[in-house]
Amino acid sequence: MISADPKELFELPKDREEVARQHHGRFYVNESDHLTLLNVITHFLESGNSRQWAKDHFLHVPTLLRACETQRQLLERMRQLKLPVVSCGPKGLDRVRQCITNGFCLQSAQRSTTNWNEYRPLLNSGVVCCVHPSSAVYVRAEMPVYVVYHDLLLTTREYLVVVTAVEREWLVEASHGVFYSKSMTSNSYQPLTAPAMSHLPHATASSGSGTTQVGGLRQLLPGSVHPKRALFPLQRRHNV
Repeated sequence: MISADPKELFELPKDREEVARQHHGRFYVNESDHLTLLNVITHFLESGNSRQWAKDHFLHVPTLLRACETQRQLLERMRQLKLPVVSCGPKGLDRVRQCITNGFCLQSAQRSTTNWNEYRPLLNSGVVCCVHPSSAVYVRAEMPVYVVYHDLLLTTREYLVVVTAVEREWLVEASHGVFYSKSMTSNSYQPLTAPAMSHLPHATASSGSGTTQVGGLRQLLPGSVHPKRALFPLQRRHNV
């Protein structure tokens, strides 16, 4: 779903916005936007890739079809490599979150001790950001202490986009020494001292080129992408 450019997935037609939000909420997994996307594509596949089903749930059909094609290619590659194709099942979602942590551990953030919705990236504590209000994680009664994120969105403030709640032990294990915990009984992570990290620039935006750089993460992670819109956009768009 990430490779299918999911920021247009959830549609909000002007005349049926509230109904659309109710449909979208049925797919939300409060621990993870990534799992929310997985939930959507799973139900779409169970519908037989029905365009009508997608429209009934105010979901962007082209995005779903792109995701299905990506999945087909991945499955074909796994079969070529003779890898087993198995599902973790609903009881194994923590394993999925841990896998997401392994892939995004350097794009992780810790919750502020004074503001429940403020986070600071572990590799650049000078940047203060928030989970985007359209995130499935945002509706939790208590925000997670640690999250990984797919992107940073720079508007009037910095927002974490496509967020998954993670455990501190997963971050320590996945980072291979980049992060460590002073005490295994505390909720405090500290990044290891590294010369490259001490010179990270603050968040900047380039209006001319349309590119955004936040906290130097583009330097550390050249493969990351910085879209101008959140995964679950707040603006209205018409149904397909």
